[in-house]
Amino acid sequence: MSHDAPENPKDFEASVAAGYELRDVKLTMIVVTTFACIGLVVAFAAILNHLFVATVDMQQQAALSQPPAQLIEATKEPMQHISTYGVIDQEKGVYRIPVDRAMELLVDEAKSAE
Repeated sequence: MSHDAPENPKDFEASVAAGYELRDVKLTMIVVTTFACIGLVVAFAAILNHLFVATVDMQQQAALSQPPAQLIEATKEPMQHISTYGVIDQEKGVYRIPVDRAMELLVDEAKSAE
């Protein structure tokens, strides 16, 4: 026979004679299986969410770790002007000095004025 015979042969014969299963389903087994499947789905979703957040964080850190090439190029000339000596207008005697040195001169001038 291809059917799995129940423990009680009379129940099996009665089911065959009736043409349908006379026994009740095992409700506890269905409930346990349902909750186990739900638990697996929730655990899987939590793991995927954790991996997604970790991946996004790594991508953001990588993007922010180095400034874009356009920013570097755009700030190169202004940074050179505020950090080096240079001639602005030699006839008028206008020269450029680094900001740090200018601040030192202003502090020294303020101290000597006191």
